[in-house]
Amino acid sequence: MKIFGSKTKRTTKRLAALFFALMVAFTSVVPVIAADPTSLEITFPGGDTYSESDGVYTLNNTGGNNTVPSNASAKTFDYSLDLKLLDAKGAATVIFGYAGNRFHGVEFKQVDGNIEVTSFVDNDPKHPHPNNYIFQALKVENKGDITKDYVRVRLTMDEKNKLTVYVGDTPVAEHTFAAVNGEGVEGIAYYGGQLGIMTHKARAEFKNLRATTTD
Repeated sequence: MKIFGSKTKRTTKRLAALFFALMVAFTSVVPVIAADPTSLEITFPGGDTYSESDGVYTLNNTGGNNTVPSNASAKTFDYSLDLKLLDAKGAATVIFGYAGNRFHGVEFKQVDGNIEVTSFVDNDPKHPHPNNYIFQALKVENKGDITKDYVRVRLTMDEKNKLTVYVGDTPVAEHTFAAVNGEGVEGIAYYGGQLGIMTHKARAEFKNLRATTTD
């Protein structure tokens, strides 16, 4: 003898199936809520290549790269600061992804009345100079003179390795890094690491350093 489910049991099963389908549909359209950003404390270890006074960090002209990584590390970040070049022919740089001397930088110079922005990776054996540039000498007009006044700059890195560079409140460049090191510009990878500041053949001042992360 076959015993079939009662009408009540069949109704209960249908309701359960409908409830499950509604839950699946609901979860498929609800956006994923990103993690709240966490503030990072930007501090620097002691050294003789820079000085600090009232929150202003002055990096010395060492004749080459004066790289000062901070004690803050992140994979994703929103990192901003005010910078001012004290030597007009040099460059002030915001660095990120510093790990084992390999690091990324976004360099700011003042050339012919414009701010010039260059992005690079340094100490990467797969991308030695001059094949280490993401972009070079991108001209940013009407955003101030970093040899005369402080200019606010900001870098953001999202979960998909997309870097966005801002001068003031204006986005001026973006680039998505590879997850694994490969060939060419498209193959330059980003892994995360320390945030910091740097100068190249220049003295520069940096202040109001702020950073958050969603790591």
